[in-house]
Amino acid sequence: MKVHTKVLISLALVAPVALVGCERNAADEQNKAIAAQREADEQVAKAQREADQKSAEAQRKAEETTARAQGEANKDTSRAQTSANDVIRSANESILKARSDLREWAQKKLNSLDGDIDSTKTRAQTASPQEKKEFERALSDVEAKRGVVQNDVASLDSQTGTNLDQFKTRLEKEMDAFQNSVSHLKSTL
Repeated sequence: MKVHTKVLISLALVAPVALVGCERNAADEQNKAIAAQREADEQVAKAQREADQKSAEAQRKAEETTARAQGEANKDTSRAQTSANDVIRSANESILKARSDLREWAQKKLNSLDGDIDSTKTRAQTASPQEKKEFERALSDVEAKRGVVQNDVASLDSQTGTNLDQFKTRLEKEMDAFQNSVSHLKSTL
């Protein structure tokens, strides 16, 4: 047998063994690649589950924080409203007291001046005709001024807190004018 033939026979005998070895290496490599892909897929799935859990936890914490903040805001709003209600109540009570005090003052003045008018009317019955004529003119002015004051006292409840001071100043001036008119009425006799 020639060398050439021997080489061919050797190759024929070795080639199938070599091919089986190559196939085995390729199959092993493919199995390793599949195993590596499977492991990578498992790691990706695990990382995704962890990320989902962390995201869910963060969402839950954010919702808790939001709920706490909303609760605190509601408490603050409630406290502020309660405080505002207290201030409003106090202001309303002050306005009611101021109205009541003003009404009491005006009524006392009216009663006193009405007493002066009544006693002057009694004295006018014995006055001379000239004095009676002067008295009647002055009485007409007194009654007009008394009507103005009486109307203001009647409208006292409709006065708001913002204009109550102005109203009081006006009523005091009208009361002074009424009192001056009564003084003039008394001086006619």
